[in-house]
Amino acid sequence: MELTELGALSQAQRAELEGDEPDPWGTTGSELAWRPKDHHVALRTPEGRLAATAGWLIADLEVGKELLQVVGIGGVIVAPAHRGQGLGRRVIAEVLGR
Repeated sequence: MELTELGALSQAQRAELEGDEPDPWGTTGSELAWRPKDHHVALRTPEGRLAATAGWLIADLEVGKELLQVVGIGGVIVAPAHRGQGLGRRVIAEVLGR
C-alpha cells in the first residue's frame, strides 16, 4: 500500500473510510466532540482507494502562565475491508515519526 499525506479529510474521504457502518467511531449516544484534524497520513490501495488514516493537530495549551504547543493524534480509522492487517498501527507509527 502507498503512504500519502493529506490535509483535513473531505466528506467524500471520510465516507470512503467509514463505508456503510452506522457508527464507525463508536460514539453514538455520547456527548463527545472531536476537533477536526488538520493533517492526515493515509494508506491507499493499489487501486487508489483509502484503506486507513490517522490525523493530528497542533494546539496551544496554557499551563500556568506558560503557553505550550501540544500535538493531538486522532481520527484513526481503517476501512472495514482492510481491518486486521495492522494498517492502523502503520498510520499511527507514521504520525509519531513526524
